[in-house]
Amino acid sequence: MHKEWVMEYERMIEDIRYTKSDIAGYIHKYIPEKLFRYRKFDQNEYGKMDLYDGKTFLSKVSDFNDPFDSLVRINVKIAEKHPKIVELAYNNGGYLYKDNAMNEFRVSFDEIATSIGRDMQQIIRVACFTERNDSILMWSHYADCHQGFCIEYDTKKLNPVISNNLFPIIYKNERMDITNNLYDNNPTTELRTILYKALDWKYEKEWRYSVVKETRFIHMKKAISAVYLGVNIDKNNYQEIHNWAKANNVKLFKGIISTKNYAIDYEEV
Repeated sequence: MHKEWVMEYERMIEDIRYTKSDIAGYIHKYIPEKLFRYRKFDQNEYGKMDLYDGKTFLSKVSDFNDPFDSLVRINVKIAEKHPKIVELAYNNGGYLYKDNAMNEFRVSFDEIATSIGRDMQQIIRVACFTERNDSILMWSHYADCHQGFCIEYDTKKLNPVISNNLFPIIYKNERMDITNNLYDNNPTTELRTILYKALDWKYEKEWRYSVVKETRFIHMKKAISAVYLGVNIDKNNYQEIHNWAKANNVKLFKGIISTKNYAIDYEEV
């Protein structure tokens, strides 16, 4: 990502005056021409469904491999000065703790922030994409130790409903502060919640599509422009995808371990 527009994007995310549409309008021109999605051959066949049917499965954030995903924070000093936030906390079953110094019960904003994050993990469904098709780590994590495949999408061919809801992840070591969102009961809280991840994940260069409802799939078949096969793909799976790619006129590439670097090379097959 280019630093200049990322900084402006982050500023808009943190400014509650901007709506989701405002942010989407700004970011749309920076969506990469190609996005990728690593998949594996799993028992529920969501990977095959992604490819053969073009139905991209939306996962709950709570099912991700990162328990910190979507967790937020509340600025206690600011929150305690706003009766509206305190009232909101109590009305929503806010957590209390005994302040022995003040000899009174007070709201535990840290617990509330964690609770909000856990709630978001349950109600938000997400499809994750990346700018990279050559990450050894992502091939290992998301494509069954290089036995799976990676789908390439031409973002210009995406349904506008999807492309207008694609946002890049911001990588920081500090959780997103949603204090002002609570004060204004801002409807973009869910968006701001799911767009921050720890710096450790920066190598993924992730983009997300998200929705707050029981939508389980989005349709992306028309945007599939190529498929990349892992270096350890099984012969039967190789042949199956090869036949599908040929029948659907989709470019197919096979991953090869570089003889020079710790890297993956691709050859068209």
